[in-house]
Amino acid sequence: MPMYSGAAFSLLSTLVSLATIGQVKTAFTARHPLLSGNAVKSLAAVASLEILIGGGAVMALWLWLAFASKQGRPWARTVGTVLFGVDTLVLLVTLGSPGIGGTKGIGVVIWLIGLVTVILLWQRRSSEYFSLRH
Repeated sequence: MPMYSGAAFSLLSTLVSLATIGQVKTAFTARHPLLSGNAVKSLAAVASLEILIGGGAVMALWLWLAFASKQGRPWARTVGTVLFGVDTLVLLVTLGSPGIGGTKGIGVVIWLIGLVTVILLWQRRSSEYFSLRH
């Protein structure tokens, strides 16, 4: 099921984002030379925590929706579709802002997995599955 792939790529995205914190810190220091080294380290620590929490939440959502879909919960299709819409908006903002290409590329892959997931969730065969299970 593509939802497990979404969780796996979200883990990969989290790891890549954490690995690039040093690059981001260096670029930030170059743009803001008046900030002390401790302030930049603190910002990097906050960013790392944000990445971990956000990445963990995204992975948990993928797995939760996979479980709910497997159980035939009809609301899972709607929630998955809404979350795909949110991810579409986030991706558009991300692609339009400066950042590291690798993390943007993984974001596009995750979006494509979401697109495939939504298409599969709303196929006739899936509708039959959800109506039989519930």
